[in-house]
Amino acid sequence: MADTFNSLLRLWEHDKLRTLALSESVDEPGASTRLPDGRLAVADTNHHRVITVDVASGDCERDRDSR
Repeated sequence: MADTFNSLLRLWEHDKLRTLALSESVDEPGASTRLPDGRLAVADTNHHRVITVDVASGDCERDRDSR
């Protein structure tokens, strides 16, 4: 889930809330959804982009269609 005003991503796992350590910063993340391969797609609102996040490693990749 997006913790918008703290600029963090959090994930419920095994009945606990975990903060994802990301490879790059996000600024007011908005909507997020889990992709079929397990990654998250996240609207990085103030950076005007969509990123995908590997939830195991925290690696971020900019969506190639984002400008």
